[in-house]
Amino acid sequence: MLKAGVTASLEISAGRVKAHLIPASVLTLDDSGRIGVRHLDIDNRVRFSVVNTIDEQDVGIWVTGLPDQTDLIIRGQDFVSEGIIVRTQFDLNASAREMQQSRPQ
Repeated sequence: MLKAGVTASLEISAGRVKAHLIPASVLTLDDSGRIGVRHLDIDNRVRFSVVNTIDEQDVGIWVTGLPDQTDLIIRGQDFVSEGIIVRTQFDLNASAREMQQSRPQ
């Protein structure tokens, strides 16, 4: 029997699914209030994809709903709209830094 105020965590495996580990800071809302991320298509056009969170870790969150290969907008995602074409500047270490910064201290 557990004492009052004690919490427990239970993890149940429900099979395998393709997912992406992303920084929680890239989550945003679309105009309908759905949670998702902004990313780029092959023409550097901004797209929005609704995502489902399937797990959370100290380094980020695991989500489904993204294309297999995805260029996430990790800075300024709230300053662009779906459908516009943007000029990109890739920072290959940015994702790791974003995840490190989002870790609880």
